[in-house]
Amino acid sequence: MNRIGLFFVTIIIITFTNITIAQVELLSSEELIRSVYFNSIKQAMQEPEKVVHLDLSSKKLTEFPVEIRSMKNIQKLKLGNNQITSIPDWISELELLQELNMYMNKVDTLPDNLYKLENLRRLNLYNNMVDSISPLIKELKKLEVLNLRENKVKVLPREIGKLQNLTELNLQKNYIKILPAEIGNLENLRILNLYHNQLTALPPEIGKLKKLVELNLYRNDKIKSLPSEIGDLESLEKLNISKVRPGKLPPEIGKLKNLKDLNLFCNGMRELPPEFGDLRSLEILNMGNNQRIKIPEEFGNLSNLQRLHLANDLLTEIPDYFCKLKNLQILDLRNNSVSEIPSKIKNLKNLKEIWLSGNPLPEEEMKKLKKYFPEVKITN
Repeated sequence: MNRIGLFFVTIIIITFTNITIAQVELLSSEELIRSVYFNSIKQAMQEPEKVVHLDLSSKKLTEFPVEIRSMKNIQKLKLGNNQITSIPDWISELELLQELNMYMNKVDTLPDNLYKLENLRRLNLYNNMVDSISPLIKELKKLEVLNLRENKVKVLPREIGKLQNLTELNLQKNYIKILPAEIGNLENLRILNLYHNQLTALPPEIGKLKKLVELNLYRNDKIKSLPSEIGDLESLEKLNISKVRPGKLPPEIGKLKNLKDLNLFCNGMRELPPEFGDLRSLEILNMGNNQRIKIPEEFGNLSNLQRLHLANDLLTEIPDYFCKLKNLQILDLRNNSVSEIPSKIKNLKNLKEIWLSGNPLPEEEMKKLKKYFPEVKITN
């Protein structure tokens, strides 16, 4: 071959190589959102090499479409709300896959090859029948969001702690009894949803989750105490321990300087520690259905509190320190035994609604309240 021929062959090879590289370039999250998507197999199979985003949600599929195997550049795959029962072993051939959404199907087992998807960032298996997670989960090193809500998982493997990029873990409505200590290694975790499992305790390592913003423990009624390390969750803004039975809160709860929303509904709480008054960022507090709960005077220090729910708590009076809550907008005292309105309640200058139905308030007390707050919505 002469030099001119060799030159053109070289140019062709370089051009082909560049095209190939362009085809396998990973898109950013924003680019994936804006990417053109295909919503039918017939459409996608016309040019399978160009398929980056495929949405086959709600197509009444009973099997994982085999045609997807030829879509080597696919990065976002949505198969939600179908009747698919399994994920094929060849899933590992989709090397560029970043998002796999299979909510509301009937998958009960995850193949080992699923854990070979080294570019996977989001995995949504909400409302399937998955009963176990392999220790191979540690191989999904880029995973950021894992949604296993409403499955049948009983054991969370220790290897979950290897997912250093995980920011959101949703395990709502499973059957998990023990949270492994390695959960504390998820240094980038922001949201942890453990709603309605069978947990008996939280490991002290929970306090290592320095970036955690939201923790949901609702309906884990076998938890009898909270570790003092919960006070180390320095970024926590929302905490739900409704229908948990810790008996009391550790004094360290007062260290949660960024906490804005706290749900203590129906958890058998009988008293709050004085340190509760240190929650100066708290805006929403639900303590309903906690009969005869003892509230310390320091409660009046909650200067940013806007919504206070104390329904069904067997309260007989409105304490004076409630009247120090200068930013309170909604006061819920339904179904208690309050029979008198304190004059200091006038200090609640930002009050917009007060709910008093189910209290034995005489008519003259109601008139007094309406005089104090002519513009406030009073429900009796």
